[in-house]
Amino acid sequence: MRFGVVDVRRPVRSTRWRGRGGCVVVALGVVVGGLLASTGASAVAVPASATSGWAVRAFDASQLIGADSVSCGNRLHCVTVGGTADRGPGEMVTSDGGASWSPAELPVDVATVGPVACASARRCTALATTVSYAQVALVSRDGGLTWTDRPLPIRASGLSCPTSTVCFVAGSAAHGAVAISVDGGLSWHRQRVPQSLQSLSAISCPSAQRCTAVGSGTPDPIVSTSDGGSTWVVQPDPGGPGSLDAVACPTSAACVAVGGAGTAFFVSTANSGQTWRAQQAPASVYTFDGVGCASRLVCFAVGYGDATGTVFGTRNGAMTWRDELDPSSLRPVNALACPTSTHCLAVGDSGGYPPTGPTPILDTVDAGATWTSQTMTGVNPKLDAVSCPTAGTCVAVGRTTFNVGLTQVSTDGGRHWTIQQLPDAVELQSVSCPTSRQCWAAGGVNEPGGQQYAGVEHTSDGGQTWTKQELPPTYGGSGISCPDVTHCWVIGSGGFSASIDVTTDGGQTWSAQTPPTNLQNPHAISCVDDQRCWLVGYDSTVGGVVAATTDGGQTWSEQSLPGTLYDAFGVACLSTASSVACEVTGDVYGNGVALATADGGTTWTRQTLPQGAQDLYSVSCRSVGDCRAVGVGAVMTLHAETGIWSPVFQLPVPSSGPYPYLNSVSCPTSGPCWAAGQTPAGSLLVSGPRRA
Repeated sequence: MRFGVVDVRRPVRSTRWRGRGGCVVVALGVVVGGLLASTGASAVAVPASATSGWAVRAFDASQLIGADSVSCGNRLHCVTVGGTADRGPGEMVTSDGGASWSPAELPVDVATVGPVACASARRCTALATTVSYAQVALVSRDGGLTWTDRPLPIRASGLSCPTSTVCFVAGSAAHGAVAISVDGGLSWHRQRVPQSLQSLSAISCPSAQRCTAVGSGTPDPIVSTSDGGSTWVVQPDPGGPGSLDAVACPTSAACVAVGGAGTAFFVSTANSGQTWRAQQAPASVYTFDGVGCASRLVCFAVGYGDATGTVFGTRNGAMTWRDELDPSSLRPVNALACPTSTHCLAVGDSGGYPPTGPTPILDTVDAGATWTSQTMTGVNPKLDAVSCPTAGTCVAVGRTTFNVGLTQVSTDGGRHWTIQQLPDAVELQSVSCPTSRQCWAAGGVNEPGGQQYAGVEHTSDGGQTWTKQELPPTYGGSGISCPDVTHCWVIGSGGFSASIDVTTDGGQTWSAQTPPTNLQNPHAISCVDDQRCWLVGYDSTVGGVVAATTDGGQTWSEQSLPGTLYDAFGVACLSTASSVACEVTGDVYGNGVALATADGGTTWTRQTLPQGAQDLYSVSCRSVGDCRAVGVGAVMTLHAETGIWSPVFQLPVPSSGPYPYLNSVSCPTSGPCWAAGQTPAGSLLVSGPRRA
């Protein structure tokens, strides 16, 4: 059996990616370039500020932390890639010139993404690194909506696609390197470049024959070709001893390159690289990370200085430059693209972590005379739990970077998902849906003074709207179980104090119950009806704890377990004709553990797990013996006949953390199971067929 992975950073049509893969994504961040010194460079002063006619409109930083690259296939269609709210991989697409943006899919095994280059509204290519550290080219034939990956022969950081079939990448392979594709990115072939360059960071090709690449080396940071890469020649040293980080060539004769590490600078040529002219930016500008040209006369360099983003522009072919923005208006700006002679888009990031300011997506339609900010929609969730009451309905819950509760709902078996931030500041950790319409989600509410109390959100319309329900002053919200639409139990902990709350009227009122004596940190609860529940957790004196109630929670009794159990994380119980059958998952010092009972916990047996199985955080059963368990990097399935668990889906797990994990699984009575989890920098949902 193969499980599919759905990347849930984007609330749009999801694709079930087959095989191994995670969705670890790292935003590319700011590239540091070289420092321009007075070693023969004809340094030209650039005015610190010449205009204040730009307008920047901020939008919620939880929607986009970092946009690191942008490319426009025509005047209406542009694609930007970078990081989202939890520094996961993000892609946004506009088809109306930036008036509105929509999220799109990236393959889930991508670890980093960028830059991106679109030769047309349908043909786009991007560079990416996978979770297995392989560098690939992502190729799209539908304008960035879907992608396929192809291997690259070099470690590439620069990309340029002058036509729909010809693309060049620049990077390193022991030294500076270039590779070319003549079939739209499907296959790549390495070209020979001078070995004096240490590495190449960017490339720009105004045609399939003419390209210029820049990077680091002493003293030759620029090479070019005029024959499609058959030969590459070193161009005259522009005078800056450091590296160059970006280049744009609007024509075969004109190019502008930028860089900086402490003091930013420009270099430019108007004669196909025969001579280059260096210009130094004001001391307040630390680095330029991107450059784009609307024409041979109009170019913009974007970067960072004095803790703010900066955009410098030229309208006379790089003879002079001016500061385009109010320096207090935005955070770092990383990349820029100009689809027409008057229209340019600049993208950047919010700066810092957690994000503390607006994320700039700047747009001009008048060659930079005025700029406005475009708002992108979409949130990257950090998912903690999922519940699927039917084969068609699933509700996942979690939180944003700012610990704002959110839900992600599918009503068509996971093909489409809708993300919704909730009005109350609740970070949701668990969810239970007794029907496809009725769900309760529990988590923690951060109160003044740093104390966290339990909070519950309820929907009666399948997740379209949610309302907050009041709980007694208590802790947690780490687990919830609702066996029907009137009864729910919520568990949690604050330090070494466990709590249990119950409702018997659908959440109109909640009351506190007394938890078991030896239970400090409850993790999960499973109730088969309004009287019988099992909960699991941890106590510092006894380790893993399993406790049960048969009187609706008025009393709880701890159950005797076989062998050593350091912690108990997951529990799933089903009512049988004669009793209750339960599965419990946990760990013994990092090794996974699975326990089973067929008599309500009077006796428990330890089940067999694969050698090397790590912590198991959650378990769900359709019927007795038909169960799935999830944990560090894996989904396990139970073979009822033997009581043995085996892996059916695995993520690559590094030798040391942070680790990818799945921390919640839900199996409806029919259809696929769904598991929610987290990689070091992104969230994911995993789905799989009913049986192994």
